[in-house]
Amino acid sequence: MSKTSKIFLGIAGVLVLVSLLAYAALTMWRSGAPGHDLPAQIEGLELEAEFTGADALAAVERSHLGQLQTPDEITIGHYEEGLSVWITEYKKPETATREAARMERAIKKFARGFSAPDKIHMDGQIVYKTLYQGRFQYFWSKDRFLIYVASGPLDQNHVAELIEELP
Repeated sequence: MSKTSKIFLGIAGVLVLVSLLAYAALTMWRSGAPGHDLPAQIEGLELEAEFTGADALAAVERSHLGQLQTPDEITIGHYEEGLSVWITEYKKPETATREAARMERAIKKFARGFSAPDKIHMDGQIVYKTLYQGRFQYFWSKDRFLIYVASGPLDQNHVAELIEELP
């Protein structure tokens, strides 16, 4: 085999490898891996962007005051019409429960533009509900997960369905 052929094969091999790595990275970003796969649609609203890992953690840190308990995994999905779903996973259910209660206290005490969260029961689950910029936000802990939903156009009945569907 000539030197030119070896160089060509080497370059082709590198291009194939780079293409496979780029495809794998794009697939992981879109599917939410590692993390939690979010539905492609919720009540007809399309998933527009999904973030996990360092990007999701940075978004959580930007939107919160004070020290956060470091989660194991975070997945954030932004859907059409302002619907957002944030799923944070911790090692223990107690941590998720504690973080939800801490978030409720922090919103009451520090958050500007939020109404004081109401503790409501939806589908047998304790859920905190607050109003921000004219739209309801809901958050709750479920097993090892803390879930936050900026409801966009969804009403409370549709959010109750999400409680069943999300982790």
